[in-house]
Amino acid sequence: MATLQNIRNKSGLLLAVIGIAMLAFILGDLLKSTNSSAGGVYIGEILGEDISIKRFQQEVDEGIENWKVQNQGAVLNQLTMTQIRDQVWSKIVRETIMEKEFTELGIDVSDDEFFELLQGVNVHPEISRVPSFQDPATGQFDRTRVLGYLKQIDQDQSGESRTRWINFQKYLINLIKNSKYNSLVEESMYTTNAEAQIDFNSN
Repeated sequence: MATLQNIRNKSGLLLAVIGIAMLAFILGDLLKSTNSSAGGVYIGEILGEDISIKRFQQEVDEGIENWKVQNQGAVLNQLTMTQIRDQVWSKIVRETIMEKEFTELGIDVSDDEFFELLQGVNVHPEISRVPSFQDPATGQFDRTRVLGYLKQIDQDQSGESRTRWINFQKYLINLIKNSKYNSLVEESMYTTNAEAQIDFNSN
């Protein structure tokens, strides 16, 4: 009886708590829907940076298009779609993390440096492996074909050639930055004579 009386006495407080909880729940849903309508839909967070579902889907679409170009006539099944999505997410994670490292360390690729790697004396291996930049008869890299390709980009009214080139350019610049970063890490690693002796003795 005493317990029932206590509940009756505190029923006002209980109703107030339930009312506040319901209000918070409703306001939470309202704020979520407002963010969604404003384009604030996120698929995840990397190092405090929100990754929008729009960016993710755009990169998945690009991945699908690349797959179709490389596998003409093949059927895109659910397993391949899942693999493309996984690859895209891993790529976004890697790029987001590394871009912060590049910025902090001042690692970048200048326009002159990129142009030199594109058609200079020491052409980047990824450039020389592109079939469009190779002589059909010999299979050897041909610099004139690079210039020809770049000139015809603006003639493509669909804009597909420009989009493909921009994506390839981003990919290549990222490779160069990673190569610089790896070289920096390798140069910073040093083994003292004492450490070498300890390692030798342990073996």
